[in-house]
Amino acid sequence: MRTEKSGVNRIRAITAAAAVLILAVVALPVLAGVLDGAKQQGYVGEQLNGYAGIVNPAAPDDVRQLVESVNQQRRAEYERIAAETNSTPEQVGYVIGAKLINRAPAGHYVMDVQGQWVVK
Repeated sequence: MRTEKSGVNRIRAITAAAAVLILAVVALPVLAGVLDGAKQQGYVGEQLNGYAGIVNPAAPDDVRQLVESVNQQRRAEYERIAAETNSTPEQVGYVIGAKLINRAPAGHYVMDVQGQWVVK
């Protein structure tokens, strides 16, 4: 029972931290705006693991560099949150990935559980 309770508490802590991180991601106007533009063009989507991914292989190099930069920033935040919540960056990424996919607007690409890109 104690293990279950600590697991639930860890999930709650990750979820709370995820909410703060999502607000921070949305609040980064320059990167968020450019990333949103790439999403609207169908070049980029949100993955289950909490990272942005290239949807269209024809994405220009600047979009690929943007995704790499955004993912490096996300990875650093996932590591920070994991250290604070006694979890792993991967666990944090999946919690945040689910939230980002749920918040994605209609018409944007998201990754489904089969690992396929689908339009939301």
